[in-house]
Amino acid sequence: MTREQDQQSTSKDVCLPYVTLQPDFAQVYTDVSQGLHTAERAWLSVYCMNAPKASIHAKLMLTHNRDAANGGVDVDLESSSKSQLSIRRAEESRLDFSVASTSKNGSLMANTTKASITLPETRIRIPKRTLGPIVKGSIGVSAFDISDAGNDLYVAGGADGQAHIGRLGTGSEARPAGTSAVGSDDIETIAQRRMQERAEQRSITSKTYLKGHVGDIRSAKFFPSGEVVLTTSSDCTARVFGIDGQNPRTLKGHRRAILDSDFIDRGKQVLTASMDGTTRLWDVSEGKQLSSFGSQNYSGVNRVKLDTSNSSSKFFFTGLSNGTVEAFDTSSKTAQLKIGKVQFPSGPAPQASDSWKQIWSGSIESMDISADRHALLLGCGNGITLLHDMRMLSNNVSESEDVGSKSLLGSWQRNGAAINDVQFVNGGKEALFATSDGTPYRCDLGQTDSHDLSPRVLEEYNGWDVDNVEICRFDQTRSRVWLAGADGMVRMY
Repeated sequence: MTREQDQQSTSKDVCLPYVTLQPDFAQVYTDVSQGLHTAERAWLSVYCMNAPKASIHAKLMLTHNRDAANGGVDVDLESSSKSQLSIRRAEESRLDFSVASTSKNGSLMANTTKASITLPETRIRIPKRTLGPIVKGSIGVSAFDISDAGNDLYVAGGADGQAHIGRLGTGSEARPAGTSAVGSDDIETIAQRRMQERAEQRSITSKTYLKGHVGDIRSAKFFPSGEVVLTTSSDCTARVFGIDGQNPRTLKGHRRAILDSDFIDRGKQVLTASMDGTTRLWDVSEGKQLSSFGSQNYSGVNRVKLDTSNSSSKFFFTGLSNGTVEAFDTSSKTAQLKIGKVQFPSGPAPQASDSWKQIWSGSIESMDISADRHALLLGCGNGITLLHDMRMLSNNVSESEDVGSKSLLGSWQRNGAAINDVQFVNGGKEALFATSDGTPYRCDLGQTDSHDLSPRVLEEYNGWDVDNVEICRFDQTRSRVWLAGADGMVRMY
């Protein structure tokens, strides 16, 4: 067996292809639907890091057609692109469609260079609703969360202490202006729908402002009750707010910006993570610090997450700016285990004749835990994603960087853009990703108990124009995806 074949057969590291679509595709669609243009083009591109010379650049042709079932617009690839790609319109959506490559010969392995890209069928999601700008300032929406209590509330934060609670609204897929629903709506139905839309618009523009912070809001989360909010800021404080805007508790003690937080015992206690290299445990009812946990060499703590795989656990993980992860028990101030950085792809370094590169995983920018899958998902500042089996973490207690960690199910990369946020969905079988380059996506993580990782992109979320997407949230009640980030915008898919 050759060296390359051996690596391919054992590698858990892959390069995932990704699709970019003209960000204003929805507007182009609307112009054609209204008959402002009889036909318009929109660009679509496909990339994969292990096939740098095989990028696909295609044109979609949107043609006005009153008889078309999907909003009066036919969408198809130009003939010159059909040899490389195929598309399929979504039956339940006017705007969404799926795209796939015609080539099936490409490999996803990160330690190979391929001459073609294999793109499995991937759904391109167009925003169904857009809110914003809901905050002002160049950093856009820096903190966002939705309540799980079914009360339709969200909390958002931005620069200079801006924070508020608002309503999402029930909403439905945005219909291109000048078109009606499929079928014939009578005047009374249309009038009722417009009255409902106006009432909803009045509801969602009503905001409760959360006052007190004087620095940028770095995180904002609803307590498990969905009726109380915890915000953290670069002003070194964390504040507890009611949905009426009252601020009964302010937690003080950190010496640098507080970047993240999590809850214990349904919010009786909270954890805060800071750039000062500490994670602190607080009693909320008394507003009192109970304990402080220092990171290795006091590296900045970017993320903190309680181990939810055990309902009685007070074990938590911290993601550090130096690229490592530490885990603590709230009863002990020293780390119980450490997860070192890894090389991507793993295995022997590339030879001089190889065109692929090997790099270390970057700072931990995002983290989530799936209790169903017993998995820890990590997003890095250089675009690498790591998936660990938490049941195997006891085998990884060395303080040194453990490249061969038995807990690592696999790793992947789409490009070098930071993974700002991750969230497990569908019982840990899938995950959402918010990225710094405006290419958020949803990924199938493969079989639940398999160490043969086979991630596959299911959905790409359009509309961000190479803009920073800071937060991703899944609305379990309505099975909707919410993304927030640049220009103060929030988009629902």
